Formats: sequence, structure tokens, C-alpha cells
Amino acid sequence: MLRIREEQMELFQQQAEINFIDSVVKHLRTDYAEVVNDIPDDKLYKRVEYGIQRAREYGLTWKNNLNAFVTLMFEIGPDFDRFPAFEKYLTDESTLPNKRMGVLLRETTEVDWQNAQQASAPNNWPEEML
Repeated sequence: MLRIREEQMELFQQQAEINFIDSVVKHLRTDYAEVVNDIPDDKLYKRVEYGIQRAREYGLTWKNNLNAFVTLMFEIGPDFDRFPAFEKYLTDESTLPNKRMGVLLRETTEVDWQNAQQASAPNNWPEEML
């Protein structure tokens, strides 16, 4: 019987995380080039990693949710989730965490998005990521 040691499992998980970050960066470089074009790779990787961490603070674990959250950080602003129109869905305890992004995307209005984009500071990243 094949046994995977704990150390091996940790290495697999670390590599899976690296692969996922790479896929989000590729997605941003491909589909949102105009938004991330001026960001050097090292900073983009740090920002994506930070965004994934922030998304997980809301209980998001599905890759599509993590990817969507990070994409919105770049498209709207790194603090988009702190606007009341979005925060209420991301923190809604009556909705399972991995269902929250879908509800957010369905229930927010065009006006919510416009207001967030106008009020957000696109360079409001933590200092070490600027």
C-alpha cells in the first residue's frame, strides 16, 4: 500500500498553490492585460497571492471564487470588498461562503460597481506590493 507522508503532502499542497497562483496570473495577463500590463511579474504574483489570502478570509475556497475575487481586486480596486454593497454579501452568514461570490455578482447593481470603481484607489495595495 502506498503511503504519503505528511511532509510529502505539504510539498504537494505548496506546489498546487504555486500552480494556482500561476494560473490566476496567466488569466490576468491574458484577459485583463490592460489592467495589469504595467505591473512587473514579481509584484503581480505578490498581489495575486495577497488577493487569494484576502478571499480566503471570507471563507472562499473554490478556485473560481478565488479567481473572481482577485480579478475584481484588479478591475475595481484592491479594497473593493470593503464597500458596503459588496461586503454585505461576502460576510453574509446565512449564505455558504462558496456561494457568496455568486450572490454578490447576481445581486449588485451597475451603480454599485460604478460607485466602487470611482471611490476605489487602484493603487491601494499594501506598501510592499506597490
